[in-house]
Amino acid sequence: MSQAKLQIDLNALAHNFSHLKSQLHSTTKFMAIVKANAYGNDAIIWSQTLEALGADYLAVAYSQEAITLRTAGIKLPILVFHPQQEDIENLIAYDLEATIYSLEQLRSYSDYLMASDKSHLNIHLNINTGLNRLGIRKEEVPEVITLLQNQNKLRLTWLMSHLAASDDLTQLSFSEQQAEAFEEVCHSIEVELNQVFKKHLLNSSGIFSLAHKQYDMVRSGIALHGYSNLQQIDPDLRVVATLKAKVTQVFQVSKGEYVGYNFGFQASRDMTAATVAIGHADGIDRKFGQKQNQVFFESTALPILGNICMDMFMVDVSPISIKAGDWVSIFDAQHNADLSAKSIGTISYELLCAIGSRVEREFILLEN
Repeated sequence: MSQAKLQIDLNALAHNFSHLKSQLHSTTKFMAIVKANAYGNDAIIWSQTLEALGADYLAVAYSQEAITLRTAGIKLPILVFHPQQEDIENLIAYDLEATIYSLEQLRSYSDYLMASDKSHLNIHLNINTGLNRLGIRKEEVPEVITLLQNQNKLRLTWLMSHLAASDDLTQLSFSEQQAEAFEEVCHSIEVELNQVFKKHLLNSSGIFSLAHKQYDMVRSGIALHGYSNLQQIDPDLRVVATLKAKVTQVFQVSKGEYVGYNFGFQASRDMTAATVAIGHADGIDRKFGQKQNQVFFESTALPILGNICMDMFMVDVSPISIKAGDWVSIFDAQHNADLSAKSIGTISYELLCAIGSRVEREFILLEN
């Protein structure tokens, strides 16, 4: 029995997938983002479930993540968002699709394929429309077109871009400008190559805030976990993951005594405290200490005392009856990861992705 566990409700995942699909046209494909171990869950089980539910594509950040899925038997098309130049052999060997995001990468892949006996590689061309993270800039498009025209092994199948602030409804005009810039570049590429390409732009929040720009496919990661980044949408989704940890000791603290490292908390009264078996080695940021966050036992909030330790932290359990072996929730459906993350100035993505490998993943399987 582990000391901490992440309970993952695949029925909630199925609900979220169905709700997201309900926002789309019948012809719009669905790409599920499963990078970073499916945002800290389990990429293989998550992908198997999405494949069974009817997702059209999967996407990861790096090629090794995709290879893991292929090795596990995943058959869906898999897009690698950030392949490295040296990845091309694996991309071909494991039947993966690659995002092309720079001229240097495009030249490298083209040179390799033209000099080899490999057949082809399907690519998605990433257009930088304002996020300024990865992507081909507008002024680089003529050279991209020339490179694509002079070879026949890099098969351009999709055009894509990424929105910078689709979760901020005060910035919808910027999202619209990005979509317009995307369409302008797509048009120039299609005219020069005399071909119409499929396109994808929208992320989780964009599915709701910019629904008229669905194009041929949408991409969703965090919304599948129950977080849309839009307050009015979240009630329609179900939180998938609950993080729990075991109480290992209950003890008394006298008024004036300190709790934890570096005198992080001093008791202003006699109190009862408990040690919880999860710490910063498991993804519980030290910022959660000093009463900045709380855990829950049967809906009662228990403030965190002092500093988070590597393997544990302490909480105030004075108001309740609790014993060693009981479980407390760090976040759950009611007190979710988004609320917990906001308490220390971060986002649910970071909290979910940080959950370490010592934490057991426990799955609630799909109901028939």
